Amino acid sequence: MSDLEELTEELMQDPEFAREYERELRNIDNRGYIPYNKGGKGMPTISSFYGIIIVMYLRDREHNPPHIHAITQDFDAPFLISTGEIMEGEFPPKAKGMVKEFILKNKKELEKMWKTEQYWKLPPLN
Repeated sequence: MSDLEELTEELMQDPEFAREYERELRNIDNRGYIPYNKGGKGMPTISSFYGIIIVMYLRDREHNPPHIHAITQDFDAPFLISTGEIMEGEFPPKAKGMVKEFILKNKKELEKMWKTEQYWKLPPLN
C-alpha cells in the first residue's frame, strides 16, 4: 500500500472527512466526470454504450498522442483518435471494434475536444 493509500485509509476513519469525500465524489460525477482514474484527476465522460465508457483525461502538454480511454468493468485501454487503434493493453475484440467505430464516426469532434480541452457528450453507438 502506498503512503497516499495509507493516508486516505486513515483519513476515511474520520466521519466528517468521509462525508466530505463522498460529497465531492458525487459533485465530480454530477459535472460529468467519473471519479475512477489512474492519475487522481477526473476524466470527462464523452459517451457510453454497451457497457463501455468513453472518457478523455484532462490533457496536459506531455499527454500525447491524442487519444481517449475506453473503460469496461474489467478493462481500461487508450485508443488513438487518429486511427481508432488501441495504443496498449488488452480489450475484448468485439468491444475494441465498437470503440474504433465510435472514434472514426466522431473523429472531428474528439480532435476538437483534445485541442480545446472543452468536452461535451457524444451520442452512443447504436
